[in-house]
Amino acid sequence: MDVILSEVDLYDASGIDILGFLQANLRFSEIPVILLTVRIDPNQVRSVIRAGAKDVLLLPVTDQMLLDRTRDVMTAMRRMVLITDPGLIFQQILTRVINRCGHLAEVAQTGAEVLKVSRTRKVDLVLLEPLSLGSDPLELVASLKDIQPHIRVAFIVDKDNSIDRDFLLASGVDGVITRPFLSCDVEFQIREILSGS
Repeated sequence: MDVILSEVDLYDASGIDILGFLQANLRFSEIPVILLTVRIDPNQVRSVIRAGAKDVLLLPVTDQMLLDRTRDVMTAMRRMVLITDPGLIFQQILTRVINRCGHLAEVAQTGAEVLKVSRTRKVDLVLLEPLSLGSDPLELVASLKDIQPHIRVAFIVDKDNSIDRDFLLASGVDGVITRPFLSCDVEFQIREILSGS
């Protein structure tokens, strides 16, 4: 995951304009923004935080302070993604993509494991391979959302699978990822699902 550092008052655009652009463009909406300013005005701070900035720093700042605050913001932005896919290669690819997005990835082998993890830890997204679960996948989705209502769930399906996407989305599934896939496409889909779009 990247981070954007910007001064609040720029010559051709304000920091708030940049925040608006980032929030409006899905590819950038998950990137944390830290705004820098030469003066702290409480109203300005409130408005940029409301607009989506993760932090506001008063200039000048030391390199170490900037590194520390950036690390804190990025750590707070990390999300937990749980993968259930029986294929070791797909697990490794998905783990790499999730890590590249700046999130944590963990693997569960069964639906029971998914439920166990979701009862003990905050999980933001579960990528389910429905055929490998050994139980009704839609029942598992309902159980997950009962445990953690904010959780997002996506199914991983093969391209030749005649799955009814509209039915799945109406049943509580938040997205469908089709294999084979390009890692850049999956990265975009994961960001889109996590953002709730």
